[in-house]
Amino acid sequence: DSIGKTRSFFGNAAIILRAYMWLRSLGPEGVREAAICSIMNNQYMVKKISEIKGVTMYFGKDRQRLEQCRYSWKQMLDDTGLGSEDVLRRMVDYGLPHYWMSHHPHYVPEPFTLEPTESFSKDDIDEFVAVMEKIADECYNEPETVRTAPHNAPCHGILNYYETDPQKVISSWKQYISRNR
Repeated sequence: DSIGKTRSFFGNAAIILRAYMWLRSLGPEGVREAAICSIMNNQYMVKKISEIKGVTMYFGKDRQRLEQCRYSWKQMLDDTGLGSEDVLRRMVDYGLPHYWMSHHPHYVPEPFTLEPTESFSKDDIDEFVAVMEKIADECYNEPETVRTAPHNAPCHGILNYYETDPQKVISSWKQYISRNR
C-alpha cells in the first residue's frame, strides 16, 4: 500500500539530527559566537603553523582566512626526504588526531589540512603547534626517528597511506603473521 519514493535521500539522519540539535541549543547568538571563535582559532593557527620550518602555504598567503588552510611539507621533503605521510605517522606517538592529507590529484604537493574548530582552546592549539614544531625539528635533526614512526602506538610499521600493491597491504592478523615469519 506504499505510494513509493517521495523524496531523494537526505544523508545520515543521525548526523542531521545532531547538527539540528547543536544549532537549536546554541541559538542565533551562540552560533555567531562559535563562528567567530572558529575563525579566530584558524587565524591564530595559520600564523603559528606558517612559522614552522619546512611548512609552506601555497594559496591565500598573507590573507585573512575564514576556514581551514591547506599547507604543504614540500620544502621539508626537499630538505630531508620526509613528507606529509611521515609526519602523519609520527603524530600517532604524540597522541594527536591525524590531519587530512587530501585526495589525488594533489594540487598542493605533500599536503596537510588542519581544522581548528570553535571547541579548541588557545592552549589546545599551542600544544598542537608545539608538537608539530617538534616533529619538524625531528625531521631535520633525527630523521630516522620520524621515518620509523610510530613508536608508542598499538600498531607499528604503518604502510604508505596510498599503498595499492596487494602484496604489501595486510588487512588481518593472519596475513601479518604469515608475511613476517
